[in-house]
Amino acid sequence: MLSRKEISQALLLLALLPECLSAQRLPPERVRAGELPRRFILDVPKLRSDILASLPERPTLNKRMPIRKLWFADYTAFNISDRLTRGYVYSDWPDLEAYVNAVLQRVMPKDYPGRESTHAYIVRDGEFNAEMSGAGFMFINVGLFSELRDEASLAAVLCHELAHHHLDHAFDRFYQQVVLKEGEGVLGDFRTSSESVRREVQADSLAMVWMLASEYDLAAMHDVLRAIERIERQDGRRRRYRFHRQSDDSRTHPGAVERVAAFGEFYALHKEDSGGRFLESEGLFTGFKEACKSETLAALLDDMNYGRCIRLAFTYHLFDPEEAAYMWYLMEAVRRRCYLDSERWDEFFIMGDYTDQVRSPTSDGDEAPKHHLFSSFDVDVMAIDPVLLPRIQARFYWQGEVKFITNREAFSFFSQLAELLGCNECLLSAALECRNDSARSDSLLTRYLSHNGRYRAYAGDLLKDDSLHSQPSNKLLVFTGLRATIKQGSELIPAGAGVGEDAEQLQRLVDSLAALLPGRRVISLAAEKYQSLERNMLLRELWAFSSFSTLAKGERTQLRILDPRLHELFVKEGVNEIEFVSCDYTELRGKTASLDGYELAAEMDYNAVFNQTSGNRYLYTTVSCAREVAPSPIKYRHRGDEHVLKNGRRGLTEIAYNVKHIIEEKDERLRAAVLNWKK
Repeated sequence: MLSRKEISQALLLLALLPECLSAQRLPPERVRAGELPRRFILDVPKLRSDILASLPERPTLNKRMPIRKLWFADYTAFNISDRLTRGYVYSDWPDLEAYVNAVLQRVMPKDYPGRESTHAYIVRDGEFNAEMSGAGFMFINVGLFSELRDEASLAAVLCHELAHHHLDHAFDRFYQQVVLKEGEGVLGDFRTSSESVRREVQADSLAMVWMLASEYDLAAMHDVLRAIERIERQDGRRRRYRFHRQSDDSRTHPGAVERVAAFGEFYALHKEDSGGRFLESEGLFTGFKEACKSETLAALLDDMNYGRCIRLAFTYHLFDPEEAAYMWYLMEAVRRRCYLDSERWDEFFIMGDYTDQVRSPTSDGDEAPKHHLFSSFDVDVMAIDPVLLPRIQARFYWQGEVKFITNREAFSFFSQLAELLGCNECLLSAALECRNDSARSDSLLTRYLSHNGRYRAYAGDLLKDDSLHSQPSNKLLVFTGLRATIKQGSELIPAGAGVGEDAEQLQRLVDSLAALLPGRRVISLAAEKYQSLERNMLLRELWAFSSFSTLAKGERTQLRILDPRLHELFVKEGVNEIEFVSCDYTELRGKTASLDGYELAAEMDYNAVFNQTSGNRYLYTTVSCAREVAPSPIKYRHRGDEHVLKNGRRGLTEIAYNVKHIIEEKDERLRAAVLNWKK
């Protein structure tokens, strides 16, 4: 391990540090404060009708196909509306949204059906991906920009997604699944995979034609395919993912290598006709790509995608070693990951997620690496665009004495480097990592509080060590949703799909729960999204965390140490436990399905569904919770048994009483879990 002096000298020799260092603040994350924008609130029944009207006709002997088309329209309309109202689509970045849509308009053919209604939205997701749904809604992950070289590369991605939509590939995939499920196909998986490969090749081919017509440089499509190829090679080295070999006839997606080859044939005929790399603005693209870096890292960190966050933050750090933000994301992602699993502290930094070579078809995908990251520059694992390699500033990591190998050593190294850079937020990360050493932790917290840090109140509570004991013993119950389904024969019909969400009925249920559970404050997540986007997002993150399994190894986890943002949510709500309740209601109607029956069920509002007092009605209720109670597990999940609703009682009344019963069951089982946890 290098000394503090040696770290400083290494950086100074490379002229990486300015002469005078002052405390650096992290760039502020975009806060989605305020209410949901009205333009994000869709007329779902109209959207459903538009999607249904746009679906192509396909030859089939399947008598249920008209019903399945309705289901496809319902499912697609719901997902579009849900994505826009969850809070993860940026509503406060209008200049980036406008820029992306200006590029989209350039590549979209003048006679494109639905040109005026086609629109791209930017999503707070750190993965390299884009997607186009029905009725012209395109969703672009902020993480996509990490691999784009220029505006023409963005245009190529937009062209590809637009081509999928224009060629009705989403419905085609659904159509193939329905045909095979109903026994019309005799080729089984061969047909499904062959069709998927065909769809990707078709989308690439049409995107090439549109790129050529748009006056963008066609070669940018090659750059995007190469980026996908790098990601595929990296995934081929990833540990903890079982590797499945696929024969040429069982693939569901052609490899990037093959797509590059297909592109080469087309490009050879048209390379002289290609256009420019920037048609809108090089300055805007460069600025947006830079701004997307911190947003991508923030999204990955909040989504607990620690592995990608670490690798990407380190990549950004290699090109800009003086940027304190990258240091903080590195430290926080390493700290949080190792806090949940203390065994990871001794794993190789970054390489702990990968094998030394591409996994063999017979391997279990979990071979520990023998070589650390700095044994040599691993192009597959780092997956950096080769054009950018000469621009790396921090080459000293692969030169001279090895700076660190394990995550523990990396955290220590970055802590020292962050101090030289004057990163105040990194002091808090270091303090949280060494909570078992109270003297050192308190010293770091005191230094952190001497500056205007992001989490001053939180750090002050930690210093007083009363952030848990001072929490009120109150509970917040968040009703996350009531999904109603009518089952006719083998068909599952989403009730109310044709009329949209019934906020009034949901609020009645919330009011009933509040009356039945006087010790809890009850709110509806569906209503919350219209009032506070930031609160809605935090509640959804906490709901996701409370619902999925995390195997914590080592010290007992405290939510306040894992993620300060979630602790602050508890403080603002004035509670020490937040519960999340979701219900699935199913009603059986008839042994056979019909088109008229589907449409009738889809047009029923919640009042018509839940005011019934008889019939074959079933309910499944799931409750999960996150807690800031010491000593106690930080989360718990309980799913109730199938509940048959009694005849003679209105559906909403029965649902409210069942939720009360499941909550009481959860409390009893949690008390037993706490006793075992203390042992």
